[in-house]
Amino acid sequence: FFFSSRRRHTRCSGVSWARRCVQETEFSQGTGPRVNRRKFELLKTFKQIETEEEYQALINKEDHVKRVFFRFLLSPLQCIGQENVMNIQLVRNKLEGPPFQQKDVVDNNSQLVEIPCDLMFRSIGFKSEQIDPNIVFDKKKRIIPSLHGVIAGKENNQVEAGQYCSGWIKTGPVGVIDATLN
Repeated sequence: FFFSSRRRHTRCSGVSWARRCVQETEFSQGTGPRVNRRKFELLKTFKQIETEEEYQALINKEDHVKRVFFRFLLSPLQCIGQENVMNIQLVRNKLEGPPFQQKDVVDNNSQLVEIPCDLMFRSIGFKSEQIDPNIVFDKKKRIIPSLHGVIAGKENNQVEAGQYCSGWIKTGPVGVIDATLN
């Protein structure tokens, strides 16, 4: 996540921030990339939830406070519900490998986790992929070459009227999302 946007969000009144499964590792020792250390320092300011029971108690608390929970090392398995999403089922992961080169892998010894939810968003990430072979795509830069948003043609980079692109497919990932909108 982008540090500046998360820090700004934590200043919202009437919102409680909490975290689960954040381990104090190399970041707490003052090593590692600066941006990661700053993110970790921000996360440490959130209430640490130690147990699933404590998490459930906070979810069921009726005090009209909005709560944002950061839960780490979980991967979605399935959405549960009839016509609308009601729960999401997740599997726990664990980190393997040396610091800054770790990969998350499924922890086969853990139980599934089910979290109630009313709304779900799919994050598509930073890497653009070519989805139409008829549109020019720069595989190295992961963008659609364009001139002021008009897509460049396959021959001699001439623009083709009527075909346009915008956002990160045009520029590549730049800043936070609202930076691309300006």
